[in-house]
Amino acid sequence: VDELDRAEASIAMGRYDDALAAANRVLDLVERRLSEWENVARALRAQALHGLGRGEEASSEIAAAIAACPPGADGCRWRSRCNALQLEIRTSLGSPWPAQEAADLADQMLQSKLYHWAIDLMCARAVHEKDDEIAAKGRNAARPRVWPTLESDPKRRLRRRFRAAAPGDHHPMGGRLQFGMP
Repeated sequence: VDELDRAEASIAMGRYDDALAAANRVLDLVERRLSEWENVARALRAQALHGLGRGEEASSEIAAAIAACPPGADGCRWRSRCNALQLEIRTSLGSPWPAQEAADLADQMLQSKLYHWAIDLMCARAVHEKDDEIAAKGRNAARPRVWPTLESDPKRRLRRRFRAAAPGDHHPMGGRLQFGMP
């Protein structure tokens, strides 16, 4: 679990080399002992590879993550997340942004109460479709459901802080925020 958290935090901070190394360790463990987590490990690897600009490898990895998702309702959550990542990876490789497919997937995520991932996808839509209102709609739709949980869960508060501040940014209460991976 520490390596999983390290990979996610590194991705959130844009430290893709660290994320890939942690995701590789997660995948190694998963392949040896926890095969039902393969989709999660491969999705993290795909994100890290995508962040490093290694699009072809990221594309192969996200396809493997989707294939590793359980069928039916059991795999719906991660399959949705992987499909959203796949849209971004394909677009980075030169495919046109599939606006309708992204809109349908974001709607499905919102209906399935996958608010964090829906917000991420709606932000990607806003960038690719050059429409800031899309991100605002996602934020507003999810706010009453998501934000209270962010404040009550220490791990989520930490992740939110990682996403909100880059290393070395000034903390509003004074001093500098220092983020480092042990």
